[in-house]
Amino acid sequence: MTMLVNEKYHVKINDWQDIFTMNNYTDSLDPTKEKLKRVINKYTLPTKGKCGLSNCGTAHNNGYIVETDTGKLTNVGHICGKNHFGVSFQTLEKNFNREYRDRQAKEKIASFKSNSNQYLEKVIATENTYGKISHIHKLQQFFTHASKGCPSSILEMIKLMVKNRNPTIYKTIKLSKKEYETLKTSGVKAPSRYKEIPIGTIDGLAFLYNENNLRVYAEDFKNPLDELLNLNISSLSSSQLDRWSKKIGEFDRTINQTHEIMIDSKIFLDRRNILKFRKLIPDDDTQFIYLIKILKDQFDIKN
Repeated sequence: MTMLVNEKYHVKINDWQDIFTMNNYTDSLDPTKEKLKRVINKYTLPTKGKCGLSNCGTAHNNGYIVETDTGKLTNVGHICGKNHFGVSFQTLEKNFNREYRDRQAKEKIASFKSNSNQYLEKVIATENTYGKISHIHKLQQFFTHASKGCPSSILEMIKLMVKNRNPTIYKTIKLSKKEYETLKTSGVKAPSRYKEIPIGTIDGLAFLYNENNLRVYAEDFKNPLDELLNLNISSLSSSQLDRWSKKIGEFDRTINQTHEIMIDSKIFLDRRNILKFRKLIPDDDTQFIYLIKILKDQFDIKN
């Protein structure tokens, strides 16, 4: 189903009958006696129909409605039009397709602006469940940037876990005499007298992965949305229309991604999970105590 660019022919084409019943339509246009004036519509139909040129008749699903200087209308496929009308058809086809894309983009943008509340409602629902996105983003930065105040030893351990994408907490212990002798007899050269054993897991670590940075919400949704709602659609160039049409198509993905990150944030920032951070530096409780104080004082997270 398609819509005409030219207001004079503002109709929808659902089947071949819609074409055949157009005013001034002919199914036997002689291309040697007619000069093309413009392309006025395009169509994509599930069943094949014949080309309307008298010397063609090729069956096709996709094509254009063209108008001649005498006011006659007919339908032609892309290849038929090119073969029988040459450069003239190609130029008109190109111009029409550009106008058609512009119109579709304008309608898409206008429709979005009229229904933007449904996107905002999704954001509100997410924030009502998991907290303000801007606040959670600050916490995300706190656990990933040295300049944001996270105790250095804890931050380094977390960054290493993120780099390795391994949420396991390890403890270094000394090998028993038997374990050490077993390593030596097995052929291991200069075996270590220590080993690491898993003692816990940091849940929701994906909250800190680089691809889950919550800046995506501001950069790919909030800021573009604010700009979009103030756009004067009629003043946009073709390239701007293309850009905004594409951007609108990405909003759902951004909102869904933001929602998933917020789910991870709730898991990561859970009181029981934060308490596990003590195991990251078992020999220095002062940094853990300082971490708890900052989370309480600056972010209102109580543990």
